Amino acid sequence: MLKKMMIGVSAVVLGISVANSAKAECDGIYMAIRAGGANPTIDDDDKGSNRFDIGGTDLMVSGALGYRYKYFRGELEYIWRDNNEDSETITIYDPDLDREIVSESTGEFKYRSYMFNVYWDLAPYTWFTPYLSAGVGVSELEYNFSYNNDDSGSDSYDKTRFTWSVGAGISAKMTNRLNLDVGYRYFDFGKLGEAQIHNHEFYGGIRYVF
Repeated sequence: MLKKMMIGVSAVVLGISVANSAKAECDGIYMAIRAGGANPTIDDDDKGSNRFDIGGTDLMVSGALGYRYKYFRGELEYIWRDNNEDSETITIYDPDLDREIVSESTGEFKYRSYMFNVYWDLAPYTWFTPYLSAGVGVSELEYNFSYNNDDSGSDSYDKTRFTWSVGAGISAKMTNRLNLDVGYRYFDFGKLGEAQIHNHEFYGGIRYVF
């Protein structure tokens, strides 16, 4: 009887140890790779003088190194985004000159970010974990615009701006160390000229705990 009890106690202790080890495997240093779509937008009070014309969806790829402990994660992330380019050719009739004027314009927006992010996993160690995120950092913003009609000219901006973000998503646990993440983030890049630059990103990625 004593032998059976000892075996039973040993099995319980072993089960607890295995469960704790499984949980512990979810914590520690991790690496994450994400990719998705970035949609920059503007809030410009004077579009005519700044000539901002950005929109559409750009490819976004990022890499992050972080640490997870129970409900929380903290990481450093570099975000690369494809250049946002736009060109337009329009024909305008000028009644004063009594002829048509062909107007050509091109614009290019470049934006990269260096962020420190924190995450709150609402239900860690489960198969599906919703999470909230917030981040602060800096972004390198560059915008170049040129036009050519009866006259020609250009505008250029090249600034590094404070950036903040908020977001949410859900993680799917593939193993105790490997997770798949899907989420959304809103970015505020600050101003270029008189224009406030925003960004909306949807992404998917993998995260591996070492």
